[in-house]
Amino acid sequence: MKIKNSQLEGFTLIELLIYMSIVTVGLVVLTNFLADVTKNAARTKNMQEVQQNARLVMARLTQDIRKADSIDTVSPSTEDHGSITVIKNSIPITYAWDNDQVSYSYNSAPSIITTDKISVPQLRFEQSGNTISIKLTAQPSNTAGSQQNQVILSSSVVPRPLIY
Repeated sequence: MKIKNSQLEGFTLIELLIYMSIVTVGLVVLTNFLADVTKNAARTKNMQEVQQNARLVMARLTQDIRKADSIDTVSPSTEDHGSITVIKNSIPITYAWDNDQVSYSYNSAPSIITTDKISVPQLRFEQSGNTISIKLTAQPSNTAGSQQNQVILSSSVVPRPLIY
């Protein structure tokens, strides 16, 4: 009986090493891509919260100033951390910068109206005639000092009762 030498089928060690290195490179690229996507999603969510909170503060400020009967005090224009007191229905309402947050005082002790996830390095008020100019700078609280992630909002408001 004649025995045939049949070739053994399978992979050689070189083929396995090449396959494993190709798979490893692919997994490293995929992992880096997923890490970047996750980091960018977190950064975007952070910036959305900063923008939303800054817009809310600015909307409250402009609404209260617009509906004010009179403006009691505006902080000096040379300071980056200002305050304003408006009189609305004979009740003083004060907005002020307080340790990287915006505080709101309405006939009681001040309360913070910004979340702890943002910091406000600048809240500035300037009065020119009847017009009040507001400049608000906000950023995520974990990136203090970085101007790259700042949201800068500004507005000019005239109290309606002072127009008529």
